[in-house]
Amino acid sequence: MEEIRSRVKNVWMPNSIDRLPDEMLIAIVSRLPMKDAVRTSILAHKWRYFWVFSSVLHFDGFHIFWNSKYSNASLDSQRITFGNLVDSVLQLHTGSTIEGFRIRYQLDSTNSNDIDRWVKFAFTKRVTKLELHLLPFLEYVSDMAYVFPNICDPIERLRIFPTGLSSCESLVALRLSCVNVTGEVLEFFISNCPLLEELCVEDSISTTSLITSCPSMRLRHLKIHNCPFLSALEISSPNLLSHLEIADCPLLRSFEICSRNLLTFTFRGREVSMTLKNVSSLINLWLVADVPEALAHNLVQISRCLSRLENLWVHISTLEVRHPLPKFPNLPRLKKLWLNVKAYGYDSLLCLAPLIDAAPMLREIALKVTWRSNIGFPKEIKDTTEGQKHEYLEVLEIICFTGSVTEVEFAQYVIEHAVSLKKVVIFFNRPLARGEKKAIARKAVRLLESKLSEGVELIAR
Repeated sequence: MEEIRSRVKNVWMPNSIDRLPDEMLIAIVSRLPMKDAVRTSILAHKWRYFWVFSSVLHFDGFHIFWNSKYSNASLDSQRITFGNLVDSVLQLHTGSTIEGFRIRYQLDSTNSNDIDRWVKFAFTKRVTKLELHLLPFLEYVSDMAYVFPNICDPIERLRIFPTGLSSCESLVALRLSCVNVTGEVLEFFISNCPLLEELCVEDSISTTSLITSCPSMRLRHLKIHNCPFLSALEISSPNLLSHLEIADCPLLRSFEICSRNLLTFTFRGREVSMTLKNVSSLINLWLVADVPEALAHNLVQISRCLSRLENLWVHISTLEVRHPLPKFPNLPRLKKLWLNVKAYGYDSLLCLAPLIDAAPMLREIALKVTWRSNIGFPKEIKDTTEGQKHEYLEVLEIICFTGSVTEVEFAQYVIEHAVSLKKVVIFFNRPLARGEKKAIARKAVRLLESKLSEGVELIAR
């Protein structure tokens, strides 16, 4: 018994972690924020230089300066301090390769020499995941943003890749935010990085086009957000691209994607001409539209790709219907529908009833209404008896419920047409914690409860 107690005590001794192999300790240190990783050098003599072998180098200026003696310094002073810190760490780093390299701070073109040097270091170490999140001081995309080196030019390429193209052959993920990067540079990475699986570009005014067809590429995740001058997008990845996000590219009027393994597609923007070729495996779809007409228009365009769709997220900026809606395409396998809409006081959600009717296998609906103006309580509820019955719809969830006619009308429609309904879950809007508005919301819940068939559970929180 004493021997067992001794063993247990030894396992939980404070210095028991020192018994782990050095490789494992280095792996642990690599997962710490850089500021904390450097601090491990004072734990013990053995730990003094573990951090210089770290395979993950993440420099987060907000973490570094938070609650420090530099927190009240000017941005220029903080940038100098941040640059010195990064340089000092990189000079001492002795690992031959790095798994991840991340810079996250408010840097721009005035810091180009420093950032170029850090990018060169990362590729010299055959980086696997490279991330530049150069958060802007201003809230909009700026021509003051750091410009990624034009590695299409042989001289620039030699400057950033001193050991040749082998420097980027290990790259698996490239994430650029608030970095002005051209489409040609992105195409270069796609064509010359055989292991590249993830490419994310956000807030770039230099990305005007991205046209690539590379049969051998392994790209699986492509994300393009807030590139205001992007006007041409063509990607052909017949076997590999599985996750695609396109958002807030106002000049983009058309795009073409060819990928038979595309599983998840997100699009936020105006009506555009969408061409999805050989897309037969789409399961998850996010669509953000200004008006219901744009939503229906975009769904109709990709109707041939929706035969296996199981989850649909819909975000609509306004419920105003200015023109007759086109017929929604059939969604034969849709199981869950999320509706996130912005409404004025007396808008009606019944314009989306045809979307629900297009999904005969639908099992769950989630609704959230965000109000653009005063909530419309007094309006008379429309007749909700017309429409097709749903045999598989079991759950209705309403988030931020206010008891408005818009919400009650929609909920009543679902209750009357879901013949197998089992549960209605309502989450109250927190600002309605007390007073007259809370009483209205409670009264609306009681009204809906009176409409429920026997055995249907209503949960209000």
